[in-house]
Amino acid sequence: MQTERASASAKVLLVDDEAYNRALLRAHFEPSGYTCIEASSGTQALALAASERPDLVLLDVLIPEMDGDTVLAELKLASA
Repeated sequence: MQTERASASAKVLLVDDEAYNRALLRAHFEPSGYTCIEASSGTQALALAASERPDLVLLDVLIPEMDGDTVLAELKLASA
């Protein structure tokens, strides 16, 4: 099975309050060439999304400060 490599600019924002979950996702994406950035709260996720402009956001629903649904709504508003 051949694995495609991500372009150098492909960024994934991993949002989860559990460090283990972020590490597991990072271990999956980084070998394929993706750059992973991480947030452990909703507020941090929004700040990183604004500054880093990720290509993909993997977002847990139950996170501190604001839930994933609220973060998603804010991300949608920011991209409109």
